[in-house]
Amino acid sequence: MKSNYNKNFRNLPGQVRYLVPLFFSLLGNTVFDARAAVGDRSPVIDFGTCARPEYPKSSLRAEETGRTTLQFIIDVDGTVLSSAVVESSGHDALDEAALSALVRCRFTPGRVAGVATKATSKVQYVWTLDDATPSDVAETPAPQREYAGKKNAPQTTVAPGDVMRRASLADDANPGLKTDVTMAKITALLKASRYEDALPYFEQLERSQVVLPEFFYYYQIDTLYRTKNVSQTLLKSQAYLEKFGKKGRHYSEVISISAEFEIIADKNRKDLDAELVKKSQAEAAYLVAMRKYNDAYKSYTIRLEKREKTLKACRAEQEESLNHCLALSKKAESIQNCYHFFNPDGCEFVKELSPPIEPNRP
Repeated sequence: MKSNYNKNFRNLPGQVRYLVPLFFSLLGNTVFDARAAVGDRSPVIDFGTCARPEYPKSSLRAEETGRTTLQFIIDVDGTVLSSAVVESSGHDALDEAALSALVRCRFTPGRVAGVATKATSKVQYVWTLDDATPSDVAETPAPQREYAGKKNAPQTTVAPGDVMRRASLADDANPGLKTDVTMAKITALLKASRYEDALPYFEQLERSQVVLPEFFYYYQIDTLYRTKNVSQTLLKSQAYLEKFGKKGRHYSEVISISAEFEIIADKNRKDLDAELVKKSQAEAAYLVAMRKYNDAYKSYTIRLEKREKTLKACRAEQEESLNHCLALSKKAESIQNCYHFFNPDGCEFVKELSPPIEPNRP
């Protein structure tokens, strides 16, 4: 027999109709029972008549999860006569949140031979933060009856980005649109494998006053790991281990990532040390070469000064010899002979000097 869920859903305001499937798709799947027996059925909860249980802030921070099973006695008009927790999730806050929310729901009354009757109904609510295969609400039939053809709706796997968006919507301390938009951006970027682009949004949420669940930090570490950011991955991994320790859900994954990048970091440190040693040795060699260069340049300037003096004296001697020859010569022919025997390049024995070459700085 068809559930009244679709009918009630169509009666909701347009904006609410848009939010309900988004909210339910992020937080899990609602599983309904099909009733094959004609005329007989257990009470069916109408989710359109009540608010979905909200994750208690303290439980979200503590990463508490579990399965709360509630039992309701439903009157012939679909109202709840009494309610109780018949199987605890292990956390009082989660049990109370589930009971206080679902007790406000109305039910389609149970029927026997087509006649509405008072009956018992069990509703199971699963509190989950992990991305395994969550099923947040599952209706179970009354234990005294079994129906042929019962088939639960298939469950879906929630992607990492959807887990973070789900936590954002469930965290009653952060209902703001800005936080939801940022979570949605991270979701889209991670699904598109645009890890570098997602990192600024992780940092944006980290700088805000948002109370972030454990897996947010894990996905941040995983994103840094995928971008090969060794230093930041190790920094965030250390912060995660200090914050959550061995009780962390992703402790083993973070330890594995940290160990892998520690090996890379050690190699990088060794390479850096070797590079520093090599650079230090090159600098020392350069200093030695500079000392030799300075000594050579000092010697060069001394020899250059001596050369200039020798060259000047040679040219002065040549000029004096020419003038003496011209003074003794009376005929034009003799004067010509003076210039003929005068060698203007007679000072070639004074060799040119080359300056030393300055060494290049490493």
